[in-house]
Amino acid sequence: MTRRSDPPVVLVKWYDFTKWVLGHVDNFPKNQRFVFGQRLADGVLAILELIVDATYSDKKSKILLEVIVPFNLPRPFSPQRHT
Repeated sequence: MTRRSDPPVVLVKWYDFTKWVLGHVDNFPKNQRFVFGQRLADGVLAILELIVDATYSDKKSKILLEVIVPFNLPRPFSPQRHT
């Protein structure tokens, strides 16, 4: 059971993931670090910021939708299931 003062698990896990991503972005080849690496780092940090905002907000669901919606976009090269 978590105490009231403990941060949400999703915040702790995403923070750990953010530290991992930022540590690996530094190891990208120079030509990828400044384009792909920067976009990846910016995205991860933006999601972390939204999770922190949701943690301390009364409108959690609205803020968390901002995190979820970009991941629901159709991907043109993703495998399609045939039913």
